[in-house]
Amino acid sequence: MRAKRKSKPAALREYKLGTRLRVEWIDYAGYVNETLRNARPVKCWSEGILVNWEEDHFVLASSQYIDNEPAKEKSGDYTAIIKGGVTKIEII
Repeated sequence: MRAKRKSKPAALREYKLGTRLRVEWIDYAGYVNETLRNARPVKCWSEGILVNWEEDHFVLASSQYIDNEPAKEKSGDYTAIIKGGVTKIEII
């Protein structure tokens, strides 16, 4: 009997580049000179335009410079999010 193939969670389906998203995610935070009690992952949210989708992470742009550079060379403000930390994605 073949094993049943699991589908990707709805939150992690592939989205079309250029889609505006609101993402809730867990930030794997690092702490220096802090009490153990305060060292823990932190819940976050980010909004932006999806500009890159890779196997293990994706990137949102909150702003980009308008120029004629190729997409992978554009300067801007980006948030790279590891897919394993995503708790919710909404198209906005």
